[in-house]
Amino acid sequence: MKKTIISSSDYELYKIPLPWSFLLKRKGKMLILSELEKMHPRFSGNCCFDTRFFLEKKQLVADVVVMEKARV
Repeated sequence: MKKTIISSSDYELYKIPLPWSFLLKRKGKMLILSELEKMHPRFSGNCCFDTRFFLEKKQLVADVVVMEKARV
C-alpha cells in the first residue's frame, strides 16, 4: 500500500479543547462542527475533516485537520 503525502498548504490544522463531558455525549461530532464553523473561515459542505483525540496537560484536546473535498 502506497503512502499518500499531502502538502501542508493543502490542509489546515486546529486544536480544539474539549470538556470531559464530551466523552459521554452522543452529539460530540456536532460540538466539533460548531467549533470549526467559528475557527475556519470557509468551513462548509465542501470541506472534510479528520479528528484525533489526545490528552494535553490533563485536558482533552482534538486535533482537527480540515481540507477541501475536491482539489483541482
